[in-house]
Amino acid sequence: MYGVEYHIDLNPVPLVTVEFRSKHPEVLAALIIRCYPGYPIKCPDLMINPRKGLSKDDTDKLLSRLQAKL
Repeated sequence: MYGVEYHIDLNPVPLVTVEFRSKHPEVLAALIIRCYPGYPIKCPDLMINPRKGLSKDDTDKLLSRLQAKL
């Protein structure tokens, strides 16, 4: 089964955690988005937490592509 689960925590700084489950059960990762005062003018911090099956190199490439879109 694949899909997306998310959690939103608004205290003290807005934090959104999105967990991605691919159609390949051996790959699982979480995208963590932290918004600080000044958002949307100030870009949020992004972090990818590889949970399963995602190499450090692939994680860095994916994060770089996401940051380029901001």
